[in-house]
Amino acid sequence: MNASKYSFKALPHKLQVLIVVLTAFAIGTLCWSACDFAPQIHGSGWIMLTLFALMIVPFTIILPIAELAVFPGDIYLMAIAILYGSSTCVIATAFCAFAYLCISRKSSQLFMLIFNFSVMVGGAFLYSAAYQLTKPTYGGIKAMVLPVAM
Repeated sequence: MNASKYSFKALPHKLQVLIVVLTAFAIGTLCWSACDFAPQIHGSGWIMLTLFALMIVPFTIILPIAELAVFPGDIYLMAIAILYGSSTCVIATAFCAFAYLCISRKSSQLFMLIFNFSVMVGGAFLYSAAYQLTKPTYGGIKAMVLPVAM
């Protein structure tokens, strides 16, 4: 049986390993985020920011900006990371990534969808974790940066 040019088995071994490692990282990150997110009480602000990011998804598919490496709704996801923390950002990004990949249907190959989802979730975790580690505090009071998303 001849493997398709775009099948997972036709990929170089190192790329297969990369996809598996990124997927495992994304699954671990999602599990950690769910466990960290569940016991916390969050306001409705993160839901509103997630909805704003989700509203941008159809426009990124229709308009030529769909080829960008950065999702235009990332500003809202970054705001969630700044205001609500890493786990909330990862959960919101997972919703946006799932919606984006379901609507765009750029690839019918499951491994490509999993790879793209994993990269979006992993990127959100790395950004939000880096911000949480480097955000300044002044006199014991955490400084809050209010993002302007316009």
